[in-house]
Amino acid sequence: MIDQNLATPVILGPALTEQQARDIYRHGEEAVVFALLTLAQKMVEPPPSPGVAPTTPSVMIPPYL
Repeated sequence: MIDQNLATPVILGPALTEQQARDIYRHGEEAVVFALLTLAQKMVEPPPSPGVAPTTPSVMIPPYL
């Protein structure tokens, strides 16, 4: 999430600092709800598989993937 009104860009995730969280809070209820919904969505989505693209040949994909 990048908000043009914040002093610095905010990336929601484990690297979020207390100051960035307070900046989001200062923007009001809608900003907090948006941030929480974005984090919840990230928790549900599976992480991308490294090095595997739709065009990757099947012999190059490890069997556990």
